[in-house]
Amino acid sequence: MMRYGVYFCDCGTNRLLRKAGMRFETVDLGVYYASGTTTEDEYYLKIINMFSEFTTHVYVQGLPSIGDLFLKWCCEYTERCPWRFIYFEGTDSTWNFIENRDRCIYKLYTSPLELQRKTQTTRVYYTKVRDSNATKLNWSQLIDLHFSTKEPHPNEECMHTRYVGEWEAQLEGLAERQELLLLLVSPPGAGKTHLVETTIMAKAENSGRRTQRIDCSNDELVELSLTYILNRKFPRDTKALLVADEFHMLDVSAKEELIRWCVERQHWLQTILIANRTDENDQRLLSSARRLYTTEDAVQLLNCRLRIEKVLSVYRLEIPAPRFETFVTLFYRACRSLFSDDSISLRNLHPIHQMLLPDGTASKPALASLLLSKLPHIGAYCAKQFVVYLDAIYKQHGRLLDSRRAVPQSNSPLHLLVYVSLLDQSNALCSYKEYVSRLENAHKAHPAIRLASWVTYVCRSVGKDVPSLECLGQLEIIDQVGFPLIVGESSSGSLDSCLSFYKSGDYTDLEWMAEAIVHGHAMNWTQVKECWSRHFISDPSAFSHLLSVCTDPEAVLTALSPMYSALI
Repeated sequence: MMRYGVYFCDCGTNRLLRKAGMRFETVDLGVYYASGTTTEDEYYLKIINMFSEFTTHVYVQGLPSIGDLFLKWCCEYTERCPWRFIYFEGTDSTWNFIENRDRCIYKLYTSPLELQRKTQTTRVYYTKVRDSNATKLNWSQLIDLHFSTKEPHPNEECMHTRYVGEWEAQLEGLAERQELLLLLVSPPGAGKTHLVETTIMAKAENSGRRTQRIDCSNDELVELSLTYILNRKFPRDTKALLVADEFHMLDVSAKEELIRWCVERQHWLQTILIANRTDENDQRLLSSARRLYTTEDAVQLLNCRLRIEKVLSVYRLEIPAPRFETFVTLFYRACRSLFSDDSISLRNLHPIHQMLLPDGTASKPALASLLLSKLPHIGAYCAKQFVVYLDAIYKQHGRLLDSRRAVPQSNSPLHLLVYVSLLDQSNALCSYKEYVSRLENAHKAHPAIRLASWVTYVCRSVGKDVPSLECLGQLEIIDQVGFPLIVGESSSGSLDSCLSFYKSGDYTDLEWMAEAIVHGHAMNWTQVKECWSRHFISDPSAFSHLLSVCTDPEAVLTALSPMYSALI
């Protein structure tokens, strides 16, 4: 049974619904969106006010995109009222956070990435490759040319992941402290909230503490202040535990308000903040709180990740089907390693199990569709080929994949990437996304060279010889934040330039730029420079935030003219 009732659909779906005999009310938000004067909480109220005793379906038009908080409100409204459904026509949620996309249904929707390929790309040239006559260099030399100071080695602790795998025991230990302000962070679906509710809150109640959990993204905050809600839940100064879930969904001022409220009650209140991601503002708030707490080490940050062993243990508990365990394990391991920790979740276990076939593998079209719905930015070609090669590797090697076998030479770049993504059994290596984020000036290297560097890193870290990387030059790539969009393979390709996605918009709006970057968009810094030369940037705070979230701070500074020296 579907938990949420939010659909994304193509333009014209309303006609198909009418033909099928469905009755619905239509709300066109296009005029409000164009005016720029309507807030998302007003959009939300307009939609839910369309429901009535006789209206169970609302069809929304005119929204090119949707904010994460607004989308989550809509999903949770349909969860509370399971007889009501919301359809968003032509609304692009490609760049929304994964945990919110997971709540939605896309059976009636076509991804807009093909359109973006024609309208929002620019060609980027890589000067190091052009200046060094790269045709005479092998792949190892190309990697050294770009990342010589950051060449990974299996014994370099700094190149292991920053995420903690065995975080559950650490969390239980921290929860024993009398004074505590803990920010618990992991990609969605790692089991944070479940563990806190079933274990930490239960222990606190047994010890005499009052416990309360609040959802920081709840639509209750549309009408009530956060402080009012907290004071209502904690009317007395008695020992208590506050669990603030979805902390990442609060804006900066609300986060400051929440932490200030907790600091003032530190002697009787334990606080656990649960978030799916963190940023420099969170680090700043925690640093400020540390100076105000009387107990040393009361303020803690715990970055954690979903271990593959935990996936397997949950699978055995909920879906006891031993013959499928190997394939499910390999799928999760490959997704995390190649795409990121964001790509795996305990929530996907049941949908994946429904796709499994008697031979121990899964339906390739269904699995590719699931992967694409979770990670639309990787594109249909990459999702399909990823599943095809994973299936082939499983059938050829199975459990013997991680033995002393050498990494096979491959003529297909995606086969090589999928194979290498399966080599890490330790939960200690960086995913491709995390690895690249820790390379200096990674954006100045062609994405194929970044992929080659990651393959080298993984192979060396697990003690295997690095295979030939020549096939990676066959990739047809459009660069973007995170994993590049692979659109095909060709017999020849150039490493001195590459198409790259960028987000067009109002480059004088620094808050919009920062929000777009956080959601995985790249900026066209040439256009930004032209814009900033005509329009003076006068908000140091917004500029500082933009600088902190950008993966390429140098590009931000390069876009400034000399007259901004005081701002810098």
